Amino acid sequence: MLRTKHLELAAKFHVLSVLHRLGIEANLVLAQPDNVDIAVLGKAGVAITIDVKTVEGGREWIIDEFSARKHHFVIVVEFAPSTEPVSEHPRAYVVPSMALRKLVSRRKLTAISLDLLDEELAALEAWKLIATAQAA
Repeated sequence: MLRTKHLELAAKFHVLSVLHRLGIEANLVLAQPDNVDIAVLGKAGVAITIDVKTVEGGREWIIDEFSARKHHFVIVVEFAPSTEPVSEHPRAYVVPSMALRKLVSRRKLTAISLDLLDEELAALEAWKLIATAQAA
């Protein structure tokens, strides 16, 4: 359980780090309901929210609860197995939550391959989706 909490926190800080490297002002949100881990204020004053999920050592995300709404993203951060060197960088799959909900519902999925996420939704390292939403 403790390792899981550390991994979740590492995933959130990874996402924050990448967003800040892209010049996007993002903030960690603590104790926020409705599946929000990170908030970004868009140029037009619209809040963009992000729900961060983690996968370790597998190529599949066991789908847990997430909200689907406009300006809300799900980012699945994939870490190498704990047996691999820590220098292995995580990979992120950036998905608009409504597109993810449609895919999950259409295929009646309880788990989703990270390869399928990328094939169907071009999700691997798709940070441009958040940058575009933030700039709008």
